[in-house]
Amino acid sequence: LNLPRRVPVPGGGVEAWVRAAFRCWCALVNSAARRVRSTWARQATRAPPTMKFGKTMVKAMHQSDPEWAPFFMNYKFLKKKIKEIKVLRGESVDAEAAAIQRPQGQKSANDIAAGAGEKMFFRALHAELRKTTDFYASLEQEMKMRYARVQEGVRQLREMLTVTEETFDQMLMAACLKLYKDLLMLENYAIMNFCGFSKILKKHDKNTGFKTRDRFMVNIVSQQPFTRYQLVQELIQQSEHLFTEVSQLGRSAQPTKLSLQTEERLFIEAILDMRSQGVTIRTEEEKPSIDAAAAGSDSPRRGTPGQREAEAEYAGAAGGRGG
Repeated sequence: LNLPRRVPVPGGGVEAWVRAAFRCWCALVNSAARRVRSTWARQATRAPPTMKFGKTMVKAMHQSDPEWAPFFMNYKFLKKKIKEIKVLRGESVDAEAAAIQRPQGQKSANDIAAGAGEKMFFRALHAELRKTTDFYASLEQEMKMRYARVQEGVRQLREMLTVTEETFDQMLMAACLKLYKDLLMLENYAIMNFCGFSKILKKHDKNTGFKTRDRFMVNIVSQQPFTRYQLVQELIQQSEHLFTEVSQLGRSAQPTKLSLQTEERLFIEAILDMRSQGVTIRTEEEKPSIDAAAAGSDSPRRGTPGQREAEAEYAGAAGGRGG
């Protein structure tokens, strides 16, 4: 900038000029402070950002037994299958939020069956459902046998028929604790996989314009044992009672190591925190979609009845029935 060599001084001399400059500087500082306070206030009232479901699923895997990881539903893989549908259609992969040009009421099961991408997606979906269902059923039976073994140990402790007199109660408490942790992890496994299937079907419907999620969840996914897990909940309660009884019957004077107790307690708290998150997500996922809720279960939806029934039937039959 071409500034004059001598800056004009306001009336009153240099002192008045300094006061004016100081007042100007204070006004700028106060204005900046108000903007900062306003930004902080908005951030304080803003809801914290929610973690994407895919990351929540990975977190649940890390908190579970490492052997279970391959048997969680592969959410990331199914997302790729949805993108492949758009690629095979010749659409842009990144245009997920773009409106589907063809009205949803005109989309029928014939449109699904005619699409190679749709066939691949539903085959993969059913394969993931069978994998999850079979693994959960095997773990459920394993937990029943483990509970029976711990129950037998408690009976021996109650009747003083233990094989060792010194540390049997400690060994039994450790067995109760391990069973309790695994049952909590199995409950989380059931909750997170249910949410995973609901989430991926929502994403499918959003990207394709079909309406398959509500009927697929009700007619197929909700019929699988891992969606109810009533037996697991009962075993959790019974394990808590066994642990309390062992604590009362314990005769060992040697306490369990404090570090082990602290580690186990923190791990259980982390599992329970994940369970709370999962239950919150499941509560949202169990709500019907907006279109279904607006139409009502007995009200006709857009499209002919034959189209709607065929669409739901293909969603259930593609790749074979789950479970």
